[in-house]
Amino acid sequence: MIGLFGKLVLNGMSDSFHQSVSNTNLSKLVIGTMRLADKFLTISQTRNLFKTAIDRNIDSFHISHEYSSYDLVCKAFKLLNNVDRDEVKIIAKLPEPHFDKCLFSKVKIEENIDSILASTSLDRIDVAQWMWRLNPLNDELRINRTNDQLFEIKDTFERLIISGKVRNIICFPYSSAYMKFIREFDLCNFHVNYLNFWEDPLIDGGIGENSIALRPLGSGKAFQLSPDDVLKINEVTKTEASCALEHCIRFPLSHKNISSIVVGINSVSQLDQIADIVDCTEHNMSLFESYRDLIGVFD
Repeated sequence: MIGLFGKLVLNGMSDSFHQSVSNTNLSKLVIGTMRLADKFLTISQTRNLFKTAIDRNIDSFHISHEYSSYDLVCKAFKLLNNVDRDEVKIIAKLPEPHFDKCLFSKVKIEENIDSILASTSLDRIDVAQWMWRLNPLNDELRINRTNDQLFEIKDTFERLIISGKVRNIICFPYSSAYMKFIREFDLCNFHVNYLNFWEDPLIDGGIGENSIALRPLGSGKAFQLSPDDVLKINEVTKTEASCALEHCIRFPLSHKNISSIVVGINSVSQLDQIADIVDCTEHNMSLFESYRDLIGVFD
């Protein structure tokens, strides 16, 4: 591992890197786009969904070239008028290295960013969701390899932000050990990860300010909760909700350092329902801890 001197050198790099990642600038609700193609939405329907969201000040979208919906999403962005397109903010998955590689490549990550910008016709990626992949996952090996390239990675991130192509780079760590390592050396001080009643790895890596919660509905498990389950959550949290969806949305957003949640949305009615819940949700750490006591209860 890098010693104290190495850490001081890393921390002494340009303050612009730290200042530039102080605010993700995303809407509280981020529209997850992974399942759009699976729902057989047309380009026009997808564009209308995006337009409706932007009109409600929900201007942020989670995209990935790995999703079957990627081409659909890119075409929908291009159908937006210039004013609406200027409002769009994206979180884009940015794996580097990928599963079949062992080293971080500055050239490859820049090529991926340029490809995303060209495909979407957007001027920048607001949040690059960076991940160091390895198959099979081996934290010791990932940490050692990242450690060997720390200066190169940090310099690459800083230059990408200064260039204006990327506003923020945050980590999807796959494990708490990796996220703790990343935070120790200031590569990324906040991160994106799962947080719901069935999984909470976001917590274990430390929640930096402006962290982003994925999969709050537990990949559809929220819709399997019964009325009795909702009553139990009401009792534990000393709140009232008419459906499980309300609790699943409130849970991550009640944490003071979680600024946004990513929710898969594929219709205007679904957008309206979830947006109304988000709009009424405020940070409340006591409520958050009550929700967290329920993790695993509904497995």
